[in-house]
Amino acid sequence: MEKILRFIKNNKGTILLSIIFFVLGIVAFTSNNNDKKKELEKAYTNQQATLNEKDSEISSVKNEIESTNNQIEDLKNYINENK
Repeated sequence: MEKILRFIKNNKGTILLSIIFFVLGIVAFTSNNNDKKKELEKAYTNQQATLNEKDSEISSVKNEIESTNNQIEDLKNYINENK
C-alpha cells in the first residue's frame, strides 16, 4: 500500500495529464459520434420524405386504376344491357 501511495505522490503530474487526455479523448469521440448521428438522422429524414412521396404516388395510381376498372365494368354492363 505504501508503494502505491508513494507512486501516486511521485507521479501526480503524469496521472493528472493522463486523466486530462483521457477525458479529452472521450469528449472528442462523443462529438464525432454526435456528428455521425446527425448525418444519419438527416439521411433518414430525407429517405422518409421520399418514401412518403412515393407512397402518395402509388396511392394516386391505385385510385386511377380502380376508377378505370369501374368505368370498364360500367361499359360491360351497358353493353350487356343493350344487346
